[in-house]
Amino acid sequence: MNMSRLRHIVCFLFSGLLLVAAPVFAQIDLADSSDLSQDDGLYYDVEKTRLIRWLRVHKSEMATDLFSQVIELIKEAEAFANEGDYETGLLLLDSASAIAKSSTSKAPSFAESSETQLLPVRNKPAGRWSWKPGVVTGVDFWRQEFELGFSGDASSFYESSWNPFFGLRMRGSYEGPSLRSFETYVLGKVSRDYYSGEATVRGLFGSLQRSHFLFDNRFEVTDYRKALSLRYLENRTNLQAGVELARNFVFLSGNELRIRNYANQSVLYPNYFQNLTYGGFQYTSGLSTRLTGQYGYGIRKHSRYPEDDFREHRIEASVYQSTAVNSSISFQSIWRDRKYVHGNVDTSYQNSFQEEYFRADFRFGLSRNVSFDLQGDFTLRQHATASLYTPDFVDVRANPRFLLRLIGDLQLGLGYLFTLRVYKQDIIRTTTPVLTADAAASQQYLGYEDYFSHGASVSLELFRLGSFMLSLTDQFELRTYPNSPTNAIDGFGLYTDRAINSILMFLSWQIVPQMDLSLMVNFDDDRGRKVQNSDARNSLFSLDLGYSF
Repeated sequence: MNMSRLRHIVCFLFSGLLLVAAPVFAQIDLADSSDLSQDDGLYYDVEKTRLIRWLRVHKSEMATDLFSQVIELIKEAEAFANEGDYETGLLLLDSASAIAKSSTSKAPSFAESSETQLLPVRNKPAGRWSWKPGVVTGVDFWRQEFELGFSGDASSFYESSWNPFFGLRMRGSYEGPSLRSFETYVLGKVSRDYYSGEATVRGLFGSLQRSHFLFDNRFEVTDYRKALSLRYLENRTNLQAGVELARNFVFLSGNELRIRNYANQSVLYPNYFQNLTYGGFQYTSGLSTRLTGQYGYGIRKHSRYPEDDFREHRIEASVYQSTAVNSSISFQSIWRDRKYVHGNVDTSYQNSFQEEYFRADFRFGLSRNVSFDLQGDFTLRQHATASLYTPDFVDVRANPRFLLRLIGDLQLGLGYLFTLRVYKQDIIRTTTPVLTADAAASQQYLGYEDYFSHGASVSLELFRLGSFMLSLTDQFELRTYPNSPTNAIDGFGLYTDRAINSILMFLSWQIVPQMDLSLMVNFDDDRGRKVQNSDARNSLFSLDLGYSF
């Protein structure tokens, strides 16, 4: 074994030891936090926990299909993080966060739900404010386990943490004449590991399906007082105007501004200013037909890290049509063109790219209680410069399944899973980059290897709007890395063929008008099929109980 390969092995094992030796919410002296500012694993865990906590609080604001997309991105990020590729994991978490938070601040046409309200306050008297103070309490629990095996020796590591919390909240709403409405939501929380607060104000003049003006502002402050001295402030403002040009056809234009500042900014957590200007249209015909189109131009600037500055063009289109009993067609397309302003000199991950994303969901009713659902999505990303850090890739996912309505609104899903991801420099272009001998030899250590999976999915769903929502999914897949050198006689790779089982349960229950309960459980069991001592298990449990006076 040559020295170059040995150095890669040592670096990989040392990164894994750092991940388990320093948990996110460990008792860390703030005076030493600067020494950990570049620990990608810790930053990844903090960002993932923050996003999941946000999802739990804002679950009622998101459409079911968007929530599912966000969870899939989180799972994909976790898969990369488990293999030590935290950079890609953080990029995927950033995409998931953008989808989740944009779906709660724009018109329902882009959030795929024309009936969702930001803040569901019941029994609102017309013409005056209605207030609902309340309290919220609960607990977050996480546990991470994995094994490292080398030269026949195996070591097991695990870390876990309980984090109870308590908070106060206030919901308010006003509905006046001439279709004027205002809503506000304030939440403050304290726990063993963090302090957080948020305030949301929304005003709507008119109807979102007709001419209207929308103002939406959300402010958030969070302080992870026991980890990394990580504190940040964020403010997001969205202004949108809609003009009804014809019956059911509305032209939309708007601007969304987002500012985030950290107490101690770093390469992974820089202060930034982000602005998105967009325009588009929506056509709705009752609840059976919905067409949307949108163009957006966005910029992002950083005060200390200008190499992260970028400009982005974005085009979105979606179609939804309910065709018959238990049948529907849904299609979504997103095209992005991102250019980093300062070029591609030593960019690592700041590499300009174009990306095409397609998602389709075709449901065919075989009877009133049985339907066949074909879900799938396709992603193609091509970078401007050939790079070992950011190779082009194609990602294909499919989940054909049968949906059986059992009792009332209770639905069982049984399906087949297929995934395929292929990495390659210039995957579409005809030219091939010329690599140096060292670069070609080290390509296998950059955390990108082709894979495909076959598996099965089982789901149980029950949705009663405003009162109860249950989503329980179990996905099992056999993932194969056909080109991995792990199984070679003198080869070493980051990946080996895996057997992966993932369980996700999400429950929201309005027990009584004054009391609501939320529960999220996620368990991932990742086992090596050919190489022993490479198993990993991750568990997350989050319980939230709220009471309104």
